[in-house]
Amino acid sequence: MSPYIGQLFLNLAALFALLPLVRNFSFAAIKRLYGAQAFWVGMAFFWLIKSHVTSDFSLLNVIQHSHTQKPWLYKFAGAWGNHEGSMLLWVALMTLYGLFSFKEKVQEELVMKTRLILHSLLNFMFLCFMLFVCDPFTAAAMPVTEGRDLNPLLQDPLLAIHPPFLYAGYIGFSVPFIFMLSNLTQKQVVELWVPRLRKMVLLPWTLLTIGLGLGSFWAYYELGWGGWWFWDPVENTALVPWILGLMLMHSLLRYAHKQEFSGQIMALVILSFISSLGGTFLVRSGLLTSVHSFAVDPERGLFLLGIILFILSGTFLILHKSERVPAVPTSFQLDNRADFIRVAVIFASAGVLTIIFGTLYPLLSSFFGYPLTVGGPYFQMTFVPMMLPVLALIPLIPWLGWTTTSWQKIIQKAVPSLTVAGFIVVTLWYFVIVKTGKEILFAGVALWIMTSTLFSVRRAKLSQRFIGMALAHFGIGVAILGMVLSSANEQEVIKALKVGEEVQLAAYHLKLERVESIEGPNFIAQKAIISLKENRVEKRLMPEKRFYWTQGIIHGETAIYTSLFDHVYIALGEQYENDLWSLKIYFKPYINLLWLGMVIVAMAGGLLLIRRKPKLLAVVFLFGLSFPASAMEAHEVLAD
Repeated sequence: MSPYIGQLFLNLAALFALLPLVRNFSFAAIKRLYGAQAFWVGMAFFWLIKSHVTSDFSLLNVIQHSHTQKPWLYKFAGAWGNHEGSMLLWVALMTLYGLFSFKEKVQEELVMKTRLILHSLLNFMFLCFMLFVCDPFTAAAMPVTEGRDLNPLLQDPLLAIHPPFLYAGYIGFSVPFIFMLSNLTQKQVVELWVPRLRKMVLLPWTLLTIGLGLGSFWAYYELGWGGWWFWDPVENTALVPWILGLMLMHSLLRYAHKQEFSGQIMALVILSFISSLGGTFLVRSGLLTSVHSFAVDPERGLFLLGIILFILSGTFLILHKSERVPAVPTSFQLDNRADFIRVAVIFASAGVLTIIFGTLYPLLSSFFGYPLTVGGPYFQMTFVPMMLPVLALIPLIPWLGWTTTSWQKIIQKAVPSLTVAGFIVVTLWYFVIVKTGKEILFAGVALWIMTSTLFSVRRAKLSQRFIGMALAHFGIGVAILGMVLSSANEQEVIKALKVGEEVQLAAYHLKLERVESIEGPNFIAQKAIISLKENRVEKRLMPEKRFYWTQGIIHGETAIYTSLFDHVYIALGEQYENDLWSLKIYFKPYINLLWLGMVIVAMAGGLLLIRRKPKLLAVVFLFGLSFPASAMEAHEVLAD
């Protein structure tokens, strides 16, 4: 009975999404119909979670991705730890975003009505996608008493919060997209609706920032290879809309001061949303291989491709019938902030194209019979240098006005911050913390961003908007500095030790004290107890090698010691003859700067979103300040 109840909820949601598309209802009636959509989608999502938590094995989805012995947290999060469940989460969030339209009070009723119809159309297409090719409520062919369990990679606390943030970021770009199309359809004057796009873009971009940060941290400690970014196709498909959203926000900021509306803004609104859908298509079609991929079903890929092509066709039709939009001005004076933003957008666009080409090239080469792979070296040789000019422009922005500013004044204001940054870089080079020219260059730019931001805060009239901008720029500088210093100074040791033997890495002495067997709810494991000593610090780290008997899969759990800036990162390897245990040990200096920078950028987005709400603002800052310390040990604490 349970599968049919879930399918009933989805069919009712699809019905209420279809009605506004086939009949001309009043605005009040369409609001009620949309509310009914949201209710039934919410009920379906609740029913799937309930089925996973209660181990309802009448659902094929629960059989394939759950187990009675699985911890309750992973039962709960396992509802979206699979293709079908994640698509239901996708639709639930998409429907929720449509409800935001109900709060609009300054728009014409006809535009509001068009918005809800377009939201209903989008919901209907994805509900059909679930009902026809990836139904989360498919009934089991025969009764069973036990499930196959969730992929051990996904049995992690961050799974409970990482996908919702990431999907909320992806789907949130549908709001400015639909908002723009509805205003173009009704031929609204751009001065009435373009200024309101910025906050609509800021929310999904902030959520996507949090999702990317959490995903990067999850990969860092869960995959056991010691890295925080792999240039994996799925990571790339998340990075592209993030960069496009950032470009769009700055283009809208430029419009707010220059009042020059161009096709660039419209193109970025469209591309931000389409890139999110395109990433979903690539991940779920099986065209690209990734540790993050959910599905390898071509039928699902074709259905998603059809949705994307339909949306693009409708968008081009609306644009064709709308009034002609002025082109982007081609002249550059480079003596004002607006022109600097335009130059940064051009360089960032080239970087986005580089990511897209590198991600799709293996697919294209395989199509022509020459299968090739593209890895990290390609992106580090192409995308990374392209971003250097963009980063180098950031420190100058605080000293530029929106109107013409003499370069003499710009240089006078920028020299103190540049001098301080240069002095710190020379110090880092002297103590051999940065060595190569590339490291010196990127560390210098990162430090210049930070010092320029601090100097501008000292001179500027502080407002919540200015502080948010300054925090975002400062956080980017901190994150880049963490990337550079960690990559330049990390050390790695792979060694086989007997119980009682020691190894030294940097200033740390590590001793394998013992290896013991433990038993978890759905796994058995070998846990190594390793003592770590450095001066007066003494800690015990406990990496594990788990065997998930529910699936017959071996999976490692890393152990991380974190100091103020550094990490000692240990992964337990294989057991050899004579009771030797392989250990992979990394020393990650300054890595916490990377995570801190990501948190600061996310806090900046939250600050800009909740202006004039001091109590909520205080909660955001307290969470943001406590997160870096608590997150480092979260997986070990919750596992224990």
